[in-house]
Amino acid sequence: MEKKSILLATLFLLAGCPGSGDRMVPRTATTVVINNNAVCALSIMKPGEKMTGAVIYSKDHDPIFTRFYHHPLYIEQGACLPLFDATFNAGTRYSITWEVSSVEKGLHLITADFTLAAGAQGNISLAQ
Repeated sequence: MEKKSILLATLFLLAGCPGSGDRMVPRTATTVVINNNAVCALSIMKPGEKMTGAVIYSKDHDPIFTRFYHHPLYIEQGACLPLFDATFNAGTRYSITWEVSSVEKGLHLITADFTLAAGAQGNISLAQ
């Protein structure tokens, strides 16, 4: 009996704990454009989907976490996703994740990764 317990415990430790923390959340990248000298990540949300949070990361700044579970948003396809008054600096790489849920797909993420470049006249562009 003791050998069985040790074997089961070893298998459990090697396999990990089953649960919601183990699931992989699907990610879909969106397109980032510059619109009126501002960053615009285009919405790819479908009717019935609800955005409940966002995280903005960069290596130079602390992450910005925004959660709004009680007031979810729907952003029409092709419109700019909310950036929550974040400021973006040229030369810094940014990664943004929007948390979206729907009855059909469950939880999934919309992602955008970009770096800005500064133009000679103060205009911004996406770095290549």
